[in-house]
Amino acid sequence: MSGDLNSLLQNLTRTIEVQVSDLWSLWSDMGLASDIKKSRIDTLVSEVENLLTAMVGEERHFVQELEDSITDYRENIQRLSEQLKVMPGTWEEPKGSGLIRLADDLYARVQYLEIKRDKAMEQFNKIRAREQRLCEMLEAESYELPPGVFIPSPQQVAELEAHVNKLLLIKDNRLQQVTALKEEIVQLLDITGKDSSDFTVIHNLTVNLDSSFIVTPIKIGELTTLRDRLKLEANNISEEIKSLRMRISNICAQLNVPQTQIEGENHISLDALKKELLRCEELRSQNLGKVIISIREMIVKLWDVCHYTEEQRGLFTPFSSTDYSDDLLELHELEHKRLTVRYENSKEVLSAIAHRSSLWQQHLEFMEKARDPRRFQNRGGQLLQEQKRQKKVERDLPRAESDLKILISKWEERFQEIFRIDGKPYLEIMEAEHEDVERRKENERQLKQQLKRKPATPPGHHAKKSKFSNCSSRYGMSVIQSTPQKTPLVNRQILNTFPKPKVPKLSNKQQQAAKIKRKSIRMKPLRRSTRLQKNLLPVNENVSVFQPHTTNITIEPTLDYMVFTAGASKTAQSSLLI
Repeated sequence: MSGDLNSLLQNLTRTIEVQVSDLWSLWSDMGLASDIKKSRIDTLVSEVENLLTAMVGEERHFVQELEDSITDYRENIQRLSEQLKVMPGTWEEPKGSGLIRLADDLYARVQYLEIKRDKAMEQFNKIRAREQRLCEMLEAESYELPPGVFIPSPQQVAELEAHVNKLLLIKDNRLQQVTALKEEIVQLLDITGKDSSDFTVIHNLTVNLDSSFIVTPIKIGELTTLRDRLKLEANNISEEIKSLRMRISNICAQLNVPQTQIEGENHISLDALKKELLRCEELRSQNLGKVIISIREMIVKLWDVCHYTEEQRGLFTPFSSTDYSDDLLELHELEHKRLTVRYENSKEVLSAIAHRSSLWQQHLEFMEKARDPRRFQNRGGQLLQEQKRQKKVERDLPRAESDLKILISKWEERFQEIFRIDGKPYLEIMEAEHEDVERRKENERQLKQQLKRKPATPPGHHAKKSKFSNCSSRYGMSVIQSTPQKTPLVNRQILNTFPKPKVPKLSNKQQQAAKIKRKSIRMKPLRRSTRLQKNLLPVNENVSVFQPHTTNITIEPTLDYMVFTAGASKTAQSSLLI
């Protein structure tokens, strides 16, 4: 730096010396006086000073402009960096490079940030334009930048784009909703027989439904209201069609004539059914007696399913009238309608009663089977299956009765009357059935206790006690002694001389089966000295009677005991032969 300055000063000094020497020579040649030379020298010095001063001023002004530009560039960089959310550490100013280079570098940085801003604004404006169109179409609120923000940040651009995507989803959903409403409305218009031109909203929808169609909540509401109104009219038409078909079917059933089938569920079918009903009513008017008799048959069926008593049936006095007229037909139709309504209202309770009655009947059947000792003779697991069914019935019956009581309670609360079957409150019928079963059980317990008591000894008779006098044999038979008598001595000696039969050795499985069979046919040995009271035990009349020759005892054996005695007789005969 100092070398450049010295060189400049030397060049200026040399130039001034040469130029001043030339001027001095010229002034000498001209013969100028000394005072004039002095004046010329002063002028020269003044001109040189002014020139240098002007040059210094210009350079200083240029430096000031550079400094001002640098300041402006720095401010712009700062503002753009804040607007674009550029981190401060991403760029640094060059140091020691002079004002001009610094200004150039700052200007380049400003240009870079401005280009980036313009691209961001261009992207934001494109997205904003789409967002504005969607907001107008959907009548939705647009996305607004925060106050004081003129250049959106990348995050704000992303938020705007997400908002646009959300609006697109709303648009698609609304278009689908409108399309579905349109299809449904068109179907309802076909059912009700109305023209779409009668409704402005559906006409505009049919003509202008495309991607640019303005789908506002108000229009969707108008379409929904129209759909609901048309649906109500269509439902009324459907109910009327159903009622007409039922009336036509009833009339045809009463007349025993084939029914004309009219398909469809629209206004055309409704008009056709009305005409058919008029035809059927005219035909019915010509056959009043046949129709009334047919209605009476249906009334009787409803009386039966509703369990009406004769007294309740007799309250409908027109039932026995033979004066067939339109008034009598109307009375029968009203009674049939009333009974139908009552049956529909009581159908659930009647179904529950039928279920409970079925379970109760099975319960009674199992109770009767439990008294039959022959059920233990069943083979093939039948007893086990019956026990499983009995457990299921015993489990389901209380639940069915509990549910039935709840249904009857709700029915009585709803209709403010007592639910009756055959003229009696069904809850009392259930209670009476249970009381009857308990009474039978108590009677059976008392009868068993009476049979277990010791019988009185007749006067003057001193028979020896017998443990078979008032009990049933464990082999399923009843033993009754008509005349007490001991076995003759000879026969007793023969019986005692019987050798023991040889029993083959059985496997474990066979021994287990034999053990189970012995348990079922086990019999205590009879004491020969025992005397039994005559006719003290009940005799089963359905079983054959076996009478041994050694005594006057009447025995009612089971099948297993017959096999046992037959085997014993063969063994005794073989021993005697030996």
